[in-house]
Amino acid sequence: MSPCSAGARLREALAARYTRTGSRPWKPEHVHLGPDVQALLETLLGALALQGSTVLVASPCCWRLLQVLQRFGLQVLEVPLDHHGGFDLGSLARLLGQGTVRMLIMPSCLGLPGGRMMSPHDQQQLAQLLARHPVWLLENDLDSERRFTPSPGTHLRDWVDQRWLLVLGSLEATVGAEAPYAYVLGRHPAMGEAFARRAYQLPPLRQQALAQMFAKGEIDEHLNRQRAVLARRMRQLCHQLQAHLGGQLEFAVPEGGHAVWVRLLDPVSVDRVATAMAGTVLPALAGAQFSAQGRYQHHLLLTWTGEGADALREAVCKLGETLAQPGGRQADDDV
Repeated sequence: MSPCSAGARLREALAARYTRTGSRPWKPEHVHLGPDVQALLETLLGALALQGSTVLVASPCCWRLLQVLQRFGLQVLEVPLDHHGGFDLGSLARLLGQGTVRMLIMPSCLGLPGGRMMSPHDQQQLAQLLARHPVWLLENDLDSERRFTPSPGTHLRDWVDQRWLLVLGSLEATVGAEAPYAYVLGRHPAMGEAFARRAYQLPPLRQQALAQMFAKGEIDEHLNRQRAVLARRMRQLCHQLQAHLGGQLEFAVPEGGHAVWVRLLDPVSVDRVATAMAGTVLPALAGAQFSAQGRYQHHLLLTWTGEGADALREAVCKLGETLAQPGGRQADDDV
């Protein structure tokens, strides 16, 4: 099969997947593919002539997205999400009302690394705000399929003006690391022109296989199995953290994802903790990686991919010992 026909079939499958009954349909020509999230996002930002402009992101934000935005010369402003996945509508309205923001990046339904679902009420409020202050909305759909519930109820894209809508997704989050390809849905003609010039060459056989998996329902079967595994794994991790470290950190039980976002209650060196946990079954990422404005100095993202329960207990105990060691005081968190 030729690369063109394989890519067309995959774009057709993705367009059908994102078209909901009663909504304006997506067409294959609205779907643009790239080898990974970073490369695709750079092409998108260039197509929309956003270099040097201001972008507003939900925070904490995926570190991969932040790296691309900063590398592209964008000024990044942040709207912190609360422990329930909501946001301060007043702060968001003030920032949009200044008239300098060109793009807003928000979760589709599941916000990572926080691991909380955005409520339909918050989605509707945000859509009403965007109706008064139209800017590009890049809906971050990278992690939506990692939610624990089979159905998200609604996505942010269900409420907004699709003329300004861009949907960013990844096949890696859907089927695994063997398919690191990313995609974006959007209707602006400049996008098609930019991606045609860039002419990414993705393996045709892999694209064909992915299109067939979507058509046969194999993707959804895989995702349903994965959700059950992720939910069970995170319940086990949260139980261990609460049982052994309840006085040293706090967290909200995630509603999706494969990690727990924790806030440290005592002033310790987050970098030292991350170094100590490297090589264990519970690696830690410093929270500051998820902000462009120096937030989350007392936060960690703890990831467990399901290795044995004994190894998890050992890692949690090691984390507790590391947190108990004297450490230099850090600057207070912004959140």
